[in-house]
Amino acid sequence: MPCGGIGAGQIEISGAGNLGTWWIFNKSPKTNGGMGYSTGARYLKPAPIEKVVENGFAIRIEPKNGNPQVLKLDGSDFDDIRFVGEYPIASLDYHSHKFDLPVKISSEVFSPFVPLSVRDTANPVTVLRFTVANTSDVSVNIDLGGWLKNVCVTKNDE
Repeated sequence: MPCGGIGAGQIEISGAGNLGTWWIFNKSPKTNGGMGYSTGARYLKPAPIEKVVENGFAIRIEPKNGNPQVLKLDGSDFDDIRFVGEYPIASLDYHSHKFDLPVKISSEVFSPFVPLSVRDTANPVTVLRFTVANTSDVSVNIDLGGWLKNVCVTKNDE
């Protein structure tokens, strides 16, 4: 699902929770495939996510008197991610059959979209809001972290 403010480039959120296909380098997207930009065909047959900017999120889960677990919030550690892309909000629920987790993890990804307010809608921002709920009977310490490669545009990239 696409995200990004007006005139601020665009990124996409995948069904696995990855951010990819960063259209911020003044290059035309190569994923159109001749289907046209306004036909909606890419929603029916999405182009593959091109992860050109290294990024990701992880969670550290430490039950009281237990061993900590660090898991990437993507398809590598979560084998059952439920994605609902209802523009302008993408909702993700992270489930794992491999790990017995004491928490429920979800996220919402969106860019501000305020009808009739170009100024508020044009903010060059994508919001990632994570929610973690303890589903066990013991205290759990939670740490969320993310990483994003610093990208610069060179004259050869323009």
